[in-house]
Parts: sequence; structure tokens; C-alpha cells
Amino acid sequence: MSETNFQHNLAKKAYEISYALFRIAAVVKRRALADHFENQALLLLTHTIGEDYMKSSVTAAAIEYLVKFGEDLGLVNSENGRLLASELRAFHAAIAEFENSAKAEAID
Repeated sequence: MSETNFQHNLAKKAYEISYALFRIAAVVKRRALADHFENQALLLLTHTIGEDYMKSSVTAAAIEYLVKFGEDLGLVNSENGRLLASELRAFHAAIAEFENSAKAEAID
């Protein structure tokens, strides 16, 4: 099966987000939160590569809340949190655009 441009770009974005989460987890002082970051990063990659974009979107939302939670606790650098939130919004937007185009094609 050939990978479309969309699939490639979304997988690349999921990889970048996951990589960033692992980097953040490496410096988080609370192991429980760091473990959650790592688990969610792996889920994001798994769902995205598996083309389960609904689960990818839900996982991305969970990551966004976890990172914000880490920021509020003073465990995640606010600049890192802001950058990651921006990447997650772009990830969500790409999925929403893909779903809208798929619905339009179904109607045609």
C-alpha cells in the first residue's frame, strides 16, 4: 500500500511531537508524569501510523492537557509547552482538514 502525502506528513508530525515529549519526559522530575508523556507519545505514533486518526486526535488532546498540567505544576518549561501546543494544534487541524475532504468526496 502506497503512503499518501497526507499520511507521510501526519506521521512525520506525530514523530516530531512524540520525540519532543520524550525529550521533555527526560527532564521531568516526577516519574509518573514522565511515564504518561512517554506512553501518550507512543500511542500517538501507533495510532497515526495505523491510520486511526480519531484515536490520534483524542491522544493529541490528552497530550495537550498533560503538558498544560505539567506547566501548571512547574514541571514543564512554559516555552516548551507553548511550542508543543502549537504543534498539536497543527496536528489537529491536519486531521480535521483530511476528514472534511473525505466527507466531501463521499458526498460527491
